[in-house]
Amino acid sequence: MHAFTGSKEELLWKVVRAEMHSEHHLARAIVEETKYTFGTSISPGEDFTVLPGRGITAIVDNEKLLIGTRLMDEYGFSFFSRSERSITKHRE
Repeated sequence: MHAFTGSKEELLWKVVRAEMHSEHHLARAIVEETKYTFGTSISPGEDFTVLPGRGITAIVDNEKLLIGTRLMDEYGFSFFSRSERSITKHRE
């Protein structure tokens, strides 16, 4: 596994394609706003899997995507500092 290194636009399109089958409210909002803004059809990713409470996985352009803070944290990709993570765990 490796972190995505493309442009923000490339990342957006990959995430939107991965999230096409998601029922999560934030995913739906991202997909719908992208459709509205760009007015284009979007082909969904493949092998969409929901991992409740952790995130989703999907294959987009022959790459496996991990989407979700907890899931990415399990694979060692973290966006939070130790102090932020401590606050988050304390709130749970």
